[in-house]
Amino acid sequence: MKKACFLLVMLAIAFTSNGQLLWKVTGNGLEKPTFVFGTMHYAPPSMIDKIAGLNQALENCDVLIVEADDSDGTLNGISAPRDSTLDKLLTPEECNVVKAALEHYFGAGGVNFDEMSQLIPAFLTVGLEFLFTQEVFPDFKMWEGGVDDELVRRAKKSGKPIDSFETTQDQYDIIEKAVSSLSLKQQALDLYSKCTDINYINKLHDEIVAHCTTYKNQELGTNNTEDNPDENILINDRNRNWGDQLVSKMADRCCLVAVGRGHLRGEKGLL
Repeated sequence: MKKACFLLVMLAIAFTSNGQLLWKVTGNGLEKPTFVFGTMHYAPPSMIDKIAGLNQALENCDVLIVEADDSDGTLNGISAPRDSTLDKLLTPEECNVVKAALEHYFGAGGVNFDEMSQLIPAFLTVGLEFLFTQEVFPDFKMWEGGVDDELVRRAKKSGKPIDSFETTQDQYDIIEKAVSSLSLKQQALDLYSKCTDINYINKLHDEIVAHCTTYKNQELGTNNTEDNPDENILINDRNRNWGDQLVSKMADRCCLVAVGRGHLRGEKGLL
């Protein structure tokens, strides 16, 4: 689930209204309140203890609801076909450029290039942003997961049931739909181009650091959707689906809903 969630949140980051991260939903016949928390999948678990009311919400809830059930552990949807891995899509020289960039960016997270190169190039393009998050969140470790994973661990430790809106395969299918307009070859060339474009890297750095800093300050951030054609696939369609599910899930239970903060914002947000 960590890989899929990481990709989805980074794809959705461009859809990123100021506001707090934890919300309480009451009224309209609800027997119990529900709490909605906006996560950042690559913020460290230590953020949980800094957000007023979050631990109390977890302690008092009847169920924790997260984006995806990771029980299937599948990699379908982000694993490239054997004849379409990076070394098959790029020249040796191009592949070496990408390898150097990925080892630089992912090295801090303990991720091996040979492992990463078996995934679809679009995933790797998004993954270039990883190192920049550590400038703001140096305590985040990919193998430990972020605030989502820590909430799940704490819920399990206290015997709380865990529910979800999607399966891991659902998330991979969403990823595939979002990137289907580009062939794997085009994705690989786009990845290579970005690895060699210092202006792109610098702009990306500034954007990611700004988003992480906003989250560290416990704010939802601002919407910026004009230029991203995948907003409906990654955000709006999923929000409608989750909202429909949540109506019944919270009817007679106190729920703590933990989903990426980008899903809470705007007129089409989950809130």
